[in-house]
Amino acid sequence: MAQFMASYFRRAEAVPVTEGALFAPMPRQAAIDGGLRSLRQRAVGLSVAGVAVLAGAAAVALLLRPQPPVAARSWPVRTLEAWQPAKRHRRWW
Repeated sequence: MAQFMASYFRRAEAVPVTEGALFAPMPRQAAIDGGLRSLRQRAVGLSVAGVAVLAGAAAVALLLRPQPPVAARSWPVRTLEAWQPAKRHRRWW
C-alpha cells in the first residue's frame, strides 16, 4: 500500500500549500459536496415525501368514512344451515 500511495503522490497534480481549516474556516467554494445534499435533491425528496403522506391520509380517510346503510332485501336470505342436510342422531351404544 505504501508503494501505491508513493506512486500516486508522484503523479498527482500539485496544489498550493495552505493552512487549511486549522486556523480559519475555508471559503464556501472549497467545500466538498457530492450532491447528496443539493437543494434540488432535497426539494424532490420533500415533494415525494409530501405526496406519500397525502396518499396515506387519503387512504385512511376512505377506510374510516361512514358506510351507507344497506337497503332492506325483498327476498328471504338463506343461511348456511338451510343448505345443509338434516342431521340424524344415532346412538352408538
